[in-house]
Amino acid sequence: MSLDFKGTLNVIKGKVTFNQVLESYGFKTGSGLLLCPLHSESTGSFKIYEGDSGEGNFYCFGCLKSGDMLSFVEFYEGISKGQALGKLASKFGIDVQSREYTNDLLGSLNGILKEKPPKPPEICTELRVAIDCSREFSSLTERALTPYMLKKNILHYGTRSNGNILVIPAMDAEDNLWNLQYIYPDGRKLFKSNGKRKGCMYRIGPEPTEKAYLAEGYATGASVFAATNLTTYISFTASGLSSVYTQLKEKYPGISIVVAGDNDSPGRAHRLPAAYPNKVGTDWNDVWVAGGAKAVIEGLRVVEVGHGLLGAKINSQLGR
Repeated sequence: MSLDFKGTLNVIKGKVTFNQVLESYGFKTGSGLLLCPLHSESTGSFKIYEGDSGEGNFYCFGCLKSGDMLSFVEFYEGISKGQALGKLASKFGIDVQSREYTNDLLGSLNGILKEKPPKPPEICTELRVAIDCSREFSSLTERALTPYMLKKNILHYGTRSNGNILVIPAMDAEDNLWNLQYIYPDGRKLFKSNGKRKGCMYRIGPEPTEKAYLAEGYATGASVFAATNLTTYISFTASGLSSVYTQLKEKYPGISIVVAGDNDSPGRAHRLPAAYPNKVGTDWNDVWVAGGAKAVIEGLRVVEVGHGLLGAKINSQLGR
C-alpha cells in the first residue's frame, strides 16, 4: 500500500493539535504572540491562527516563515516534508502504514512538495503594525502637555507625548494594543496606516465594576473621567460607538454603560443609553472647559436622572 500523504496528515491533524506539537519540543504555548522556535528573539513574533484542523497555521513576523504543523517540523528539524510526516506520526504513536484512505483524501507526495507555502492571513498586516506600534509606544516616556491638551484643558491618562503630538493607544477590549492615534496641535487625528482601527478603544481608569462612560474622542473622555472619576472608555469615532459598546457589554454584562455623547448628528446616530450636553454642537469637553468638573457632573446628573440612567450609588459617587 502506497503512502497517502494528505490522508496521513489529515489523520495526524485530527488527533494532534499544533500546541501539542510545540509542547512536544518543549516550547510554551498560549494565545497571542509567542517566542518563535525557528529563530532567536526576545520579543514574541510567532502566531498560531485558528480555522483549520490541528489549530490552523502559523506565521512568524520575525523570520517570515509560515505553514501548518508539518511545515513547522520540517523547518525546525531541517528535514523533508516526508520525513517530517514520519516524525509526527512516530512522535504521537500514529500508525500510518495500516490505514486505508477514501478517494476524497487521496493525494501524492510529489503534489504536496510542489505546493506553494500558504499566504499569511490578512490579519498579519494588522499584527505587524500592532507590533511596531507597541514598540513605538513603549519607547515614549514624555508626559509633557501638548498644545492640543492645553487647548482642551486635559491631562495624560496613560497616554504619551512625542514632541507636540499626543499619542493614544488604540486597543481592544482585552487591552491588546493594535494601533496608535496621533493628535496634532491643530486637532488633526491620524492613525498608523494599514493598522486595525475598527472596534478599537482606549480605557481611562481601572476596569469597571458597576458603571462606565463611553465617549467619542480622547478629549471628551479625559474630561468626563477627570470630573466623575468613573472609568471612561474612548471610541475613536462616532461610528465606532456601537461596536465598542457591544464589546464592553459582552465583557462586562453586569455593568451600566452610558455614552457621554457629542450633541451633533453623528454623535446621536446610535440608539445607545446616552447623555448629551444641552447646547447643540457641543461635547462634554466644551462643558469641562467652560465650567469645570462641577458643570460636567451636574450636566450628566440632570440628563441621566431624567432618563433613569443614574443609580443611587453612582449618584453618590458624583457628589449628589
